[in-house]
Amino acid sequence: VGGNICTGSPISDLNPLWMVTGAKFQIIDCKGKIRTTAAENFFLGYRKVGLASDEILLSIFLPWTRPFEFVKEFKQAHRRDDDIAIVNAGMRVFLEEKNGKWVVSDASIAYGGVAPLSISAAKTKEFLIAKTWNKE
Repeated sequence: VGGNICTGSPISDLNPLWMVTGAKFQIIDCKGKIRTTAAENFFLGYRKVGLASDEILLSIFLPWTRPFEFVKEFKQAHRRDDDIAIVNAGMRVFLEEKNGKWVVSDASIAYGGVAPLSISAAKTKEFLIAKTWNKE
């Protein structure tokens, strides 16, 4: 998993999920100094990540979901199995009940395969916050 993350491929199936779940990466340098960065800020460009030449990925923290928090992934590829993605996505929504209705309290959406790095759909997140969650 660490190699997959540090490669920084824009079509990695996991990178959008790391981003939307709020995963944190611990990084250690050759002197033992440890720092933590959010997955959302780790991917910098095409196969470029937030690691200095004297750093390696030490650990990954993936938070548990809360009640009424849902995470889903999506992958579109040419073949059904064992193929690289044309596009992939990670999506997360956290719902809260307010006045008898379900309301989006927080959300995240990230895409891979559409840019030189996995990207967050920040404007869509902003649009979804405080919206009523229903069949429409």
